[in-house]
Amino acid sequence: MPSPNEPTIRVLERAQPRMRLRIVRGRSRTSGSHGPTWAHVEWAGRVGRPSSYGFLGGTRVDKSGVRVQPSGVKFRDSLASTADDIRWGLEPEYEIAVLDALGSQPQGVLVSQAAHGAIGSSPYVFARLARFLGHILVTDVPAEDAEVWRLFDQVWSDPPSLR
Repeated sequence: MPSPNEPTIRVLERAQPRMRLRIVRGRSRTSGSHGPTWAHVEWAGRVGRPSSYGFLGGTRVDKSGVRVQPSGVKFRDSLASTADDIRWGLEPEYEIAVLDALGSQPQGVLVSQAAHGAIGSSPYVFARLARFLGHILVTDVPAEDAEVWRLFDQVWSDPPSLR
């Protein structure tokens, strides 16, 4: 049995609409929490089209923020595969969308990792991923795949006024 501090990785696929979701989560050794203290969420849907890819990783903190180092290095193992040119880093307009989305979350999140596609990323994707990341850090990852997709769909479809 793995240690409770070991990272866990879940990769989920859905046929309709076609999309993939990878969630990696873990706890710091000093955390007294049962939930994750850090997580990464990566989503690819309708790969190669606008609003089809994003990756965010972060930790629970008191006050939300973004501290992603620009790199531009290709993310070779992304869920988008070769359908898009995925690079590490976060474009300024995506950072604004992330900060706006995190501003209304009950749990602060410090986003420290991000990757975006040349074709398939948008502020909309990053705002929704920020909200999903925030939920994962508060509630953890549901055990059943159907419940993960239900949470994902809820976060993805809620209008901003309901955040």
